[in-house]
Amino acid sequence: MTKRTRTWLRLLLTLAAVGLYGSCRELDVTAVDPVSVEVTPTAETVGVGEARQFEAVARDASGNELRGRSVSWSVADDAVAQVNGDGTVTGMAPGTTTLTASIGGATGQATVTVVKPPVATVEVEPASTSLEVGGTVQLEVTLRAEDGDIVTGPSVTFTSADPAIAEVSGAGLVTAVSDGTTTITATADGESGQASITVVPKPATGVSIAPASPSAIYASGQVQLTATAENEDGTTITDRPVTWSAAPSSGIVSISTSGSVGQTATVTASGSPSCSGAVCSVTITATLDNASDDVTLEVRKVVTEVTVTPSTSSIEATGSTNRTVQLTAALVAGGQNIAGAPGAPSVDWESSDPAIATVDGSGLVQGAGAACGGSADRCSVSITARVENDPETGGDDANGTATVDVLKPVATVTIEPPNQTMTVGEERSFQAIVKAADGASLPSRPVSWSANPGGIVQLSSTTGATIDAEAVANGSVTLTATAGGQQGQSTVEVGAAIADIQFDVASPTLMPGQPLQINATPVDGNGDPVPDERVEWGDVPGNVMQLQHTPDGRSATITLLPNPTLCEAGIEACTETITVTAGPVVKELVITWLKPVDQVLMSPLDVNLSVLLIPSQRQETFTVELFAADGTQLDAVNRTITWSVSSNAVQISPTTGPSTTATANQIGQATLSAVAEGVTSLQSAVINVGL
Repeated sequence: MTKRTRTWLRLLLTLAAVGLYGSCRELDVTAVDPVSVEVTPTAETVGVGEARQFEAVARDASGNELRGRSVSWSVADDAVAQVNGDGTVTGMAPGTTTLTASIGGATGQATVTVVKPPVATVEVEPASTSLEVGGTVQLEVTLRAEDGDIVTGPSVTFTSADPAIAEVSGAGLVTAVSDGTTTITATADGESGQASITVVPKPATGVSIAPASPSAIYASGQVQLTATAENEDGTTITDRPVTWSAAPSSGIVSISTSGSVGQTATVTASGSPSCSGAVCSVTITATLDNASDDVTLEVRKVVTEVTVTPSTSSIEATGSTNRTVQLTAALVAGGQNIAGAPGAPSVDWESSDPAIATVDGSGLVQGAGAACGGSADRCSVSITARVENDPETGGDDANGTATVDVLKPVATVTIEPPNQTMTVGEERSFQAIVKAADGASLPSRPVSWSANPGGIVQLSSTTGATIDAEAVANGSVTLTATAGGQQGQSTVEVGAAIADIQFDVASPTLMPGQPLQINATPVDGNGDPVPDERVEWGDVPGNVMQLQHTPDGRSATITLLPNPTLCEAGIEACTETITVTAGPVVKELVITWLKPVDQVLMSPLDVNLSVLLIPSQRQETFTVELFAADGTQLDAVNRTITWSVSSNAVQISPTTGPSTTATANQIGQATLSAVAEGVTSLQSAVINVGL
């Protein structure tokens, strides 16, 4: 086809297209080459990072729009802006470049100006964070325009409100310097955003308490503990408080702290620690972060009272029995006896007189062998139990005492009565007389009794100073009394039973001035005397008479007192009953006693006689009347009366008795007197003898 032909063909197609356009208003003829390209918008300002959509329209020579043509987009400077295949332009950097749209050989252009978009907000991530000292965090900043779109390009600067707490680099890398809280500010185009940074110390990885093994303290005592904490790099932590605690938390100790961060604790023990036993154990803990250390502290109770038991006791000074006594000390602390408990204080024992009694470390007291002087049967020694509460600080001691009587050594033991004869069925008392070497009586000594062989007497008790022995069978038995390692013995012969006591005076009458002797003989059922049997006499009224008897009691002498207490007035003869015992037989002996003469009256008093042989004138009979002190007239017949004359002028006969007859013998004068039981007549008779 020639060039001319092609030209005509184009013309025909154009005319056809024009005609179609005229009827349909639009005609897309792809065969028509565009002669121009319109780009819209023709000029646009784009922010860095922003995107804008551009459109390109191809037109023919008549200005008709040619549709369906492919568009090729390009920018003159892709460092300023870049465009993709659909005409979207993105700002890359501030500046101006030309956007070109090419369609079928025709081109159109638009001017693109790239500017920085205005920053409306600055977002900092993370908005808040916590760092340990030395730690870092990278801050990320997002710049947003007013419409919320991200703005890129503007430079961002970072500042720290307190670089001493946290520093920040130009790139937003935050480094923790010291504990505290500060703000990091990111600024772009006059707008800013902030991040809160909290810096915490590096956590403690170890805590140690010194001393690691504190010495025990006593109630109300104190001890100081120091805690040292380190972090993971070994740095000692000096600016953070340590927390102290105790377990059990109450009743034993209290804790007060000192130092800039409480690293020193003063532990004070309660005055009355609340726990059982002698020692309270408490755990003291120092804590920082998750690290801790603890020590065990012992709190010793203070003994406030010492009680020694038995409080009183007695031991022998010598010998192998009853020479020791074991004392124990109760240690009272906080109302509890802690003696023997683990950790209880030791007890020191002390004797006030080691020469008399010693005490060992366990509280065993022993007689030292020495006897105390004087008449006392024992020496008292004070034994002290002492507890030293706090040896290191010199705390007050607690003391308790007990009294130990050290008995004088027994030298002799004798049995009273010695060597007895008893009858079957008879019961008799025996007493052990215990004496020391100096003769001092030792009545409080324990005495033990035995009878050998057995079966002859039965003892009421095997202990005691006095016992009763009942004869149960015939035979000979030895009673033995033992005290303080010494013995005394008495032989008892048991024979036939006593049936009666016979007296040699059937109805004894006691005359004044005439002692009365009475013999008592124990006899058996046949009336035969029982030999060697002791007779016991009961008491007599001491205001009337006296009684003395032989050691075996078989003979007794009774004497009326010179001035006895008289019985009823008007009665001359009084009676007293004496109880007499031999074995099981008890008899009552009635003693009749006459009231003593107190007054003697004679009659006649004046008599004249003649020597002539006239009987009626030569003799005269004289009599007496006797009276007791209470006025009772006494029978002179029963009394001893003695007559006497002063000269041979008369002769008297009889010279004794209740009356006498005087016979004239020679001229002269004589005085006649009468004495009754030692009492002389109040008046004497005067006898004149003449022719």
